[in-house]
Amino acid sequence: MIAQTPLPPSDPTAIVGRRVLDYLIDFAILAALLVVLFANMASSTNQGSAFAAEITCDAINNDSDFVCIAADTDVILISEGDIGVLALIALIYGFVTHMLLPAITGFSPGKALVGLRIVNQETFERAGLGANIIRWLMWVVDSAPWCFPLVGLITGLSSNGHRRVGDMVAKTLVIDKKWVGQPVAVAGVNSVTAATPPPPPGVAAPPFNAPPAPPGSTIGLPASPPVAPGYPAAPATPPAPPVQPPPPPVDPGFGAVPPIAPPAPIAPPAAPPEPTPPPEPSILPNEPDTMPEPVTEPEPQAIVDETIAFTPDPPAPAPAQPTTPPPAPPAPAPTPAPAPEPASQPGVDAPQWDAARDTYIQWDPELAEWMEWNEAAGAWIPISQ
Repeated sequence: MIAQTPLPPSDPTAIVGRRVLDYLIDFAILAALLVVLFANMASSTNQGSAFAAEITCDAINNDSDFVCIAADTDVILISEGDIGVLALIALIYGFVTHMLLPAITGFSPGKALVGLRIVNQETFERAGLGANIIRWLMWVVDSAPWCFPLVGLITGLSSNGHRRVGDMVAKTLVIDKKWVGQPVAVAGVNSVTAATPPPPPGVAAPPFNAPPAPPGSTIGLPASPPVAPGYPAAPATPPAPPVQPPPPPVDPGFGAVPPIAPPAPIAPPAAPPEPTPPPEPSILPNEPDTMPEPVTEPEPQAIVDETIAFTPDPPAPAPAQPTTPPPAPPAPAPTPAPAPEPASQPGVDAPQWDAARDTYIQWDPELAEWMEWNEAAGAWIPISQ
């Protein structure tokens, strides 16, 4: 299975559409509250015509403490004190819904309805009261030209992190509520290091736990995990076994079988007793290291008689001396035997030479034990045995 690179998380600030809806909801709540209060505080009279209503309002606005509004043929009157009360109520509403409530919960009524939160741009935790006060005061700039918040809309669409001027000054972000407490790197805004999400289940291989070292072993632990069943094992090169001294030379006439590496050594057959060589002639220290030449007897001369001539019988041949067989040439040194090739067993694929035990050992992942090669049994057995 091939591991896939996880995709980076989506931009948590890409919620400009919901921010516009949040602004409209908060504005509608405030407007509805002020309309209800204004209707309870103001009074209305009918002047009969629109012209009369305008003349009446002009006279009232110039010479009284009331504010007159001409609405077609009607005249709506409200005192300046009531207008001050309405302004104070609007300020209290703004402080509670845009400063105090976001500092405690992270949202205004509109943001709560659309699932948005105001957070610190570094920690993604709720912004404090001071940051929310700065955001609210900066509406003086974001609301320009003050009939429609055009500056706030443009900066929210074009800036990194979709921030209006109030967010830039207060170092805040408006994000989806699911990202609260989970900092995400936003280019050009914060210094959060982008974290790589964990791969989905089944993609990454499970961690491999190395087997314990065998007791008293002189070799190290395996450097790689075992091969999964069904896949070919990587070829392992075990250390060469120590070179044993060559055996004494054996008479080639009887045949010598070189030793065979385990697990099935073949013993050479017993050689018959060699014949005892005859004693060699002694050599004096001052004489050269050579064999003396054999002494030959002079041939008998024929005795000639004046009357009878005869030839004596030839001497009997000397008995043949036993000859010593030439020394056998030394047998070549045996080649170090290769690693044993025991019968394949599940999970047993990489024997290693252990000088402390003078045999091969290997880790069996299925039995979770170290095994050693037993020459007498001709099989792998646990080291604990």
